[in-house]
Amino acid sequence: MNKLQAEIAKLEAETDHNEVNELLLRMLYAKAEELGEDPSDEEAEEAVNQVKTDWLMQLLRRKRVQDAEDYDWDEDTRENMALIRSVFEDMNVRYREYVPQQGIYAFELGLTTDGKKLNMKVYLEEDPKVCRIDAVYPFQAEPEFVYPLCQKLVAENYQRRYGALQYDASDNELSYRYSFSVKHGLYEDDFRGAFLAVVASAHASYDVVKQYAVGRFRRADREEIICKAQKLIIELDQ
Repeated sequence: MNKLQAEIAKLEAETDHNEVNELLLRMLYAKAEELGEDPSDEEAEEAVNQVKTDWLMQLLRRKRVQDAEDYDWDEDTRENMALIRSVFEDMNVRYREYVPQQGIYAFELGLTTDGKKLNMKVYLEEDPKVCRIDAVYPFQAEPEFVYPLCQKLVAENYQRRYGALQYDASDNELSYRYSFSVKHGLYEDDFRGAFLAVVASAHASYDVVKQYAVGRFRRADREEIICKAQKLIIELDQ
């Protein structure tokens, strides 16, 4: 008996067949049928690990949806949720919904353009009524390069009309962020345009932000950084 068969037998033998265990059992049945009659021990073990991961993710999604339903969202926020769902469904993208904290509803999805990945997050806040769109980069800032990185972010932000590049010192996360008021409502074309503008802006700065985040400087940039750092050290040392 391989590990997959053993897990199925164990669940079948349990007397407490609650909804959570029934879901896991159904998923294991489906995986066993997919693998066929004689999978290798390695395939069976990998299958069990994958099923359990997927099962836990489903339970987590259910809890997040339940948390969202339990909270007493106002009518405007519920309408904005429905509008954002409609836009994402029209874009044919997969997304998840959750409640990061009371009074804030969130959507999250991954996008890849020209091989560049972005983790997109949309937050709806009830008070004040704000919609925030974040495009989070898949790399973080190396602590030793934060000083030249932040200088570069300031320079990059100068040319931006909407939103700005962000650096979070608490976890070294890098992102492009745009926030706007929805006090007087959220409109489909406006949200779609803002979302795509954030994606385009984050994509346009992707290479230079990554270059400075991990210290891959060009020779001229490196010399300029060293020169500025030396001047700062001299001033601080006085």
